[in-house]
Amino acid sequence: MWLSSPTMVQDNIQPPTIVAGTGGTVSGTACANCTIEVFVAANKTGKMGKTYLTTVTANASGAWSAPTGQPANKPITVTATDGSGNTSIFAVPVLTQA
Repeated sequence: MWLSSPTMVQDNIQPPTIVAGTGGTVSGTACANCTIEVFVAANKTGKMGKTYLTTVTANASGAWSAPTGQPANKPITVTATDGSGNTSIFAVPVLTQA
């Protein structure tokens, strides 16, 4: 069984941080100018995307924000991809808030 943790790194990219905001919005930090892909997670604890939702770009400081369009208590996870095409592992999921 393969396990991941917040301290694991893939392709020299840390998984993004992610926090749930109100109205189903999620935000966090990642590598500067990285592409952030947002997914409904497979479950509340698994770091695996089940359903693709949207893509946003982190700013030069690494900050990003994305609307999910999901109701409260949906697990959301994200990945980050840098300009060279290197992609992080999935972030620890958070639950959307109303």
